[in-house]
Amino acid sequence: MFEFFKNAFSSSSTGNKLIKGVSVRYEFFGKPIYFDPIAMLEEIGLKLKATEQEAISNLNLAIEDIKNEDLIIQENLPPAVSAYFILGKNEIKVQRSVKNFGVQPISRYQFFTGDILFAVFQRRYDYGKDFEACIEKLKEYTDNLLMPHSHFVHLQNQKSQDIYLEKFGHSQIWLIFKRELFNDLLSQI
Repeated sequence: MFEFFKNAFSSSSTGNKLIKGVSVRYEFFGKPIYFDPIAMLEEIGLKLKATEQEAISNLNLAIEDIKNEDLIIQENLPPAVSAYFILGKNEIKVQRSVKNFGVQPISRYQFFTGDILFAVFQRRYDYGKDFEACIEKLKEYTDNLLMPHSHFVHLQNQKSQDIYLEKFGHSQIWLIFKRELFNDLLSQI
């Protein structure tokens, strides 16, 4: 009953889905748009593992210190959708936000366990046209020239963090802030 009144006054709504045997609760702040956070984590986990040998381990700073709006949206965006679920003993919250970057919309997904931000996924709906420009921006943070494969760049630093930039229909970037925590969570899916 309380949930009904809370939703009525906050203009949010809720929904539930069972994904791979995991109950995911969604809270929508506007139009209800479902997404699959578990598949997202699995997909990037597979990509990081497949490209680990090719990763460039010369990212010179912590991901949090990259202050380039062309790569990573810095501002705190209000979520359009939040998803909540449990992996093992970890409560996971994923917030999906949307922003226009010039004429291109960008969606950003922030992955938390408790108050710890462990990953961010950001997609720029540009049909991949800004991929090369993003690589040029990443060069500022590495020791040498990035030699991208045709559609991705995987960077690592000494702080067990990863950046995975790819052109997969659109330009998109994954930021893994805590690799060990991320791998532990993946093993529980």
